[in-house]
Amino acid sequence: MASVLSTKAKLKHLDLSHNYSSIRRAGWRTFFDTIRNSNSNFPSLERISLYGNNINDDVVVSIVEAFSSLCSMKYLSLCGNSSITIVGMISIASLFRNPNSCLEQLHLGDVYDTINIDDAVVAYARELVNNSSLKYLSFGNINVVNASGLNALSTLLCNKADINSIYTSNHTLQIVVSSRGSRELSSYLKLNRNGNKAEVARQKIIQYYFINGEDNMQEFVDMELRVLPHALGWMCRNDTGLSLLYQLVRSMPSLFDYESMRAAVRKRKR
Repeated sequence: MASVLSTKAKLKHLDLSHNYSSIRRAGWRTFFDTIRNSNSNFPSLERISLYGNNINDDVVVSIVEAFSSLCSMKYLSLCGNSSITIVGMISIASLFRNPNSCLEQLHLGDVYDTINIDDAVVAYARELVNNSSLKYLSFGNINVVNASGLNALSTLLCNKADINSIYTSNHTLQIVVSSRGSRELSSYLKLNRNGNKAEVARQKIIQYYFINGEDNMQEFVDMELRVLPHALGWMCRNDTGLSLLYQLVRSMPSLFDYESMRAAVRKRKR
């Protein structure tokens, strides 16, 4: 079947759901190995549904090898494959190591090993750091992700280590099923639904880096004077940054004192 499908250059949707009893695991491995060997023959394949099959971790390895270099795939569903463990889920995360991946939706199905689920979530957070395609990630069950997994996802979407870390965070992921209960993560996911990613980064920087007010105002004090007006203009592009500007004026009025600024310029020139 895989050999026949490889001749269908315009194939976009491959649905092999509900073959639990008709296709055994050895058959699945042979199928995906054949796809891997003829990967270049699937230039248009976008959606792959493998719901309700006899797929386990060994088959997952073959799936990852078959699709790791497939750049057209936007949708992958592995729901209803109860034999896939946390180890298998973590293996699937390696699909995002392809810098040209355009996978937008990944449905992993219900998690039965809820004790170790955070190991898988942390793995996905690590692999998605530089990803700009995945919008929807589902672990199936509701409320199975624990604190360490939620923290990893929050850091993925808004790494508050410094301004540059926030700017280079993931601004694409919008929905994570099984992550209910974290207001912080929900707010990041909501921000990411804005198609203007530069604006998403800006809002995260303003709302979350400067959330402590005066604690981070030193960023502006240490700026070159020729850069400062541009930074203030960027900050106050809309109402989002007005409260920050107000905090800045109140906490550091010397920034807006002409004589103090001239003295600072003379000091820097020495």
